[in-house]
Amino acid sequence: RIHHWTDTRPTRSISTSPSPSRRRHNQSGEPLIDSLQTVQNSPATSSFIFGQSGYLIVPSLIDPLIKPHLSIVESDLLATKRHFLRRMNAGFPEPLPPMDLTWIRWLLDSYACWLKRELIDRTGTMEEQSERLFVAPFVVASHTKAEDPILNYGNRQALALWEGTWEELTGIPSRFTAEPVNQPERARMLEQVATHGFVTDYRGIRISRTGRRFLVKQATVWNILDDHGTIQGQAATFSRWEPLPEE
Repeated sequence: RIHHWTDTRPTRSISTSPSPSRRRHNQSGEPLIDSLQTVQNSPATSSFIFGQSGYLIVPSLIDPLIKPHLSIVESDLLATKRHFLRRMNAGFPEPLPPMDLTWIRWLLDSYACWLKRELIDRTGTMEEQSERLFVAPFVVASHTKAEDPILNYGNRQALALWEGTWEELTGIPSRFTAEPVNQPERARMLEQVATHGFVTDYRGIRISRTGRRFLVKQATVWNILDDHGTIQGQAATFSRWEPLPEE
């Protein structure tokens, strides 16, 4: 069984593998090991996987003869490590919020359907696409289809603009993102989207969770369709907004 090592000393490697001169390599040229090799992670990594300190198995250094003997939990940790490293490379070291991958797929597929172009790079798995969407340099938010639609998604830019966490933004009526005086204009826009499928170049005043007002510019709003073409909600994206003075 592969053990979990813990240590509080400065970051370093611990290896029980053969010496470099005798180490075998895989087809990609990466070294393989016949026994456990562990590497202590940074505090950000270890807090995501194990807590405040500890070691993680390096997936690329696990010998194929050892890997089949890993428990299900240990195998999941290897997969989690790979996803975490991708997030680090994307500039987002913290864990992603609990996102519905089916909803993300509907959101992205529907955008491509209506706008005839992709919102983000669609290569890779849905997990990778959801990470890419969350760290995108533009706002993306969505709400469900209901008489009083509920926000169910906001990427990192949306959370920053509305000055809230994932838990604070999702689960509330989307009408709270606009002041009462601007509700009629917002309702007309949403009705137009419901009728025509999408709108582009939308402008409208919105308000953050703390009461800060801003003008959204050149927004695209579209219907989110499920696999059967049924409307399940609506989403919006924009990259331009202007802070407004307090009244």
